[in-house]
Amino acid sequence: MTAVVEPVENQLNAITDVAEPLNASASPKKTPPEPKRKAESKRKISTPTISSSVSLNTDVAQRVFRDTFQVASRSLFTIDVVTRALAKKNTAFDYSEVLNAVMKIIDDIKAKLSKDTAQIEQMLASEKITGKTRYDHSVEQAYSISTPHANRFAVIISDLDNYLVLIDTAWLSGLIPSNAVADLKYGWRRSVLRATRQLTHIARDSMKKVNRSGEELAAEVREELGDDVETDKAILNDSLASEDDQQPAEVA
Repeated sequence: MTAVVEPVENQLNAITDVAEPLNASASPKKTPPEPKRKAESKRKISTPTISSSVSLNTDVAQRVFRDTFQVASRSLFTIDVVTRALAKKNTAFDYSEVLNAVMKIIDDIKAKLSKDTAQIEQMLASEKITGKTRYDHSVEQAYSISTPHANRFAVIISDLDNYLVLIDTAWLSGLIPSNAVADLKYGWRRSVLRATRQLTHIARDSMKKVNRSGEELAAEVREELGDDVETDKAILNDSLASEDDQQPAEVA
């Protein structure tokens, strides 16, 4: 609520109006307090979303989803909202440049995952291994799609899960040693974490640019983004910064 500040002249007039001759029994009149203004309620934007889910078998993929998806999805939504707002305000702003940077992060990790998956599939095929590993605690992970790129990120985690199933199958079949399996899983988890951090950096930098563009635009963006306090805090504080950026191990 914004405080109401009266002009100095009005304040002086008020003092004059309540002044009375001094005597022992007189007491100054009190100016009645101004009624409090009712705080304006924040308008809620009706944001379109699609509910979906993904089946995850491996513990690593389940952990990766828990650690990254919400932050990545919120970052992608923030980038989309912010860049559209900036492009609308300033025709010189290159919306496609930011979009291409986002797509490159997702495309690069998808291409690497496809390559590694093809290598394992070839290894299993050469040994005529057709069975797949079963898991005791598979989960059906629900999620919400607020931007098309968020769904692409979820698909990457699903593809990672499929890749890890093949890795476990090759390991149980005696084709890959245990230490190599551990390195592969560790490396891929780091790769997805690193991609998520790159997205949060773009989202954070975009918000800084909006805040420098004036309060009116910043308020419009905040209104469209809505409230996601916990995830926004993770983005601003770079909660994934403690993760090591180690390169994933290559399949021999």
